[in-house]
Amino acid sequence: MERKFSTFVILIFAAEIAGAVYGYSHKDEVKSALTKTVTNMVKNEYSVQDAVTMGVDTMQQKLGCCGANGISDWENSSLNNKNKESGILSVLSISYKVPASCCVSPDSIACEAATNIAAANTFTSSLHSEGCLSKITEKIEKHLFTIIVAGITIAVIQ
Repeated sequence: MERKFSTFVILIFAAEIAGAVYGYSHKDEVKSALTKTVTNMVKNEYSVQDAVTMGVDTMQQKLGCCGANGISDWENSSLNNKNKESGILSVLSISYKVPASCCVSPDSIACEAATNIAAANTFTSSLHSEGCLSKITEKIEKHLFTIIVAGITIAVIQ
């Protein structure tokens, strides 16, 4: 019985090491998948799926960012697609909206006005201008060493 348990623990340890090596060696693919996912959430799923809307709002508030790559991501997003039933994107509008979660202070009076962006893309200081992808990448890179050490520690303890 002990022999089977030891073998099982060694297999789990090997799988964790293999997963870490795979993740590190394919980091560009992981970054590409992250980019596609976040961009799709902002452009196509926000205001369509409640869970995605809540997730994106939380991400933007916690990270202090707006859109996948920036504020202008919201211009042609599902949030601004006025004619969803007909499938026609409202490209003739002279302004577009961004979520209140893009605001530096979402509960402020300035936020209401700031969420209506003119076609000239004149953003105010009331909005976060940096996209969330760069913030996510920055967080991962900042905490990568901690993540690796935690993974190795857990693997060794097992």
